Amino acid sequence: MALQLSRVSLSEVHGLCTRALAASGLYAESVEAIARTISSAERDGCQSHGLFRLPGYCNALRAGKCSSTARPEVHDAAQAIVRVDACNGPAPYALEVGVVALAERTRSCGVGVLAVTNAYHFRCAPFRWGSSPMPCLGPIAEC
Repeated sequence: MALQLSRVSLSEVHGLCTRALAASGLYAESVEAIARTISSAERDGCQSHGLFRLPGYCNALRAGKCSSTARPEVHDAAQAIVRVDACNGPAPYALEVGVVALAERTRSCGVGVLAVTNAYHFRCAPFRWGSSPMPCLGPIAEC
């Protein structure tokens, strides 16, 4: 029997993500960050980092491989360096929190560095020009 594919809207993708992640015990801000990441990946045609990743996040949360309650902690590492400890939580929300602090540093120092540590990394989609709190930051490389 052939695989049956269905086309869904980005809003349906976002809704599916929020329901599945919330049902896995994740708190709202992190749910939304992951849902935005997955929806953006689907929008951009990066299927390997879109809905394909949702079961991995949910399984990791349910199995305790990744904290469902950890809140990112922002630390001043140096004048132009921001370090975000994700406390074994998912990377997307830690990155979003870090980018806000990074924008502030970049404005005041002219340059900024963001280091995210202790994150459950299951993310690829880069930040876009339009979603950045400081448009001149542009896309942020992730590895």
